[in-house]
Amino acid sequence: MNVRLRRAALLILAFAALSGASTAGAASGDLDPRFGRDGKLAPPQLARGRPGDIAVLPSGASLVCVTGAQRGREGITVVRLRPDGSLARGFGREGLARLRAPARATGCRVEALGREGAIVSYGIRDYGSSSSFELGVARLTRDGRLDGRFDRDGIQTFGVDDGTFAGGLAMSQDGIYVGGYTQRQREFVVYRLNLRGQIDSGFAGDGRAETSFDELSARAWGLASLELDSAGRIVLAGTVSIDRGSFTKHAFGLARLTADGRLDESFSDDGMIADWDRPEINAAAVAPDGRIAIASGLGDFTVSVVRPDGTLDPEFGAAGTARVDFTDANDIPADIAWDGNAILASGSTRTQRRGEDFAIARLRPDGELDGRFSGDGKRAIDFGRADDNVTAMAIGPLGRVTLAGETDREPGQVDRPVFARIRG
Repeated sequence: MNVRLRRAALLILAFAALSGASTAGAASGDLDPRFGRDGKLAPPQLARGRPGDIAVLPSGASLVCVTGAQRGREGITVVRLRPDGSLARGFGREGLARLRAPARATGCRVEALGREGAIVSYGIRDYGSSSSFELGVARLTRDGRLDGRFDRDGIQTFGVDDGTFAGGLAMSQDGIYVGGYTQRQREFVVYRLNLRGQIDSGFAGDGRAETSFDELSARAWGLASLELDSAGRIVLAGTVSIDRGSFTKHAFGLARLTADGRLDESFSDDGMIADWDRPEINAAAVAPDGRIAIASGLGDFTVSVVRPDGTLDPEFGAAGTARVDFTDANDIPADIAWDGNAILASGSTRTQRRGEDFAIARLRPDGELDGRFSGDGKRAIDFGRADDNVTAMAIGPLGRVTLAGETDREPGQVDRPVFARIRG
């Protein structure tokens, strides 16, 4: 071996040794130092707002939708982050694509279209009218512009006649499903659009499926999640209410529809569950085998697994439910995801010293905390001296988990978006 080749070989071996040393101590649940600054990110270009949803692409890049005024204008901001957390300059304006709304936008969701751009759904609330609510859906090109092939101007709106609140978004190969609940009828509602932005009249007869809980003596109060299972069935999860004389009780509400928009009677006999003994649902996720993971609770993270027939899974936790306690104060889950057969639940936990922090837990298939994750199956992440709250979560390549949320950084300040990424 000549001197040049020997030097090159030594350099390669030295680099490999350094790389091994830099990753040897890394463990599941650790902050990923290759993202942002030591695993955390607070983009200065986003001075305020609330992330509603995040989608991670196979490349490791992320799309995030944020509601709230930017530069004094109400609307939705769609952010594209590179795998290292930096803004993707070729998307929108310096990584930010802004969709103006005629009134306050709420409840945004985002789905990536691979190399073709993104679909964003959101609610529009006109505070000048107590009953003016509607849903909006926009399609963006890969560079962050409104796609004129989608309903001619890139945006479709509907649902204003019955005051529809936004509540979910899902994609199939040939359609877009947008969910919400109606203020007047108190029903879950799902619209199906084709990829050109037109209402699909072949779905439920007119493109819209309503789910009423009246026969269970309940009324829909809020839709938290809309998911599609591997058979194309539609899972709707949220909150239902029942009048108890002088007060209204909010509780667990779950429904499953067939692919054509009818209640699926193979799920809990009538397609619906309203359980007064369980807390309202904050988030849901569907596994490839049809099981549904549910995050709910106030005080602890309450995680439940519902089998495809609508019954609780007795092999998970105690009779289908597990609880995660971070602190003696309030722990509030915000999102949930399947990680193989394990479950990730994220939200916020309140500490006496720092206020609220990001919180995430990983549960094994039997509902016990996974000790391989952060040592005891759970961890908290602090961004400042005030309150930090997770609002959305997504799993990316190599099982890395990106958390999106908000922080007020200092007491009394306006909330601003922040992100964290941890190793899977």
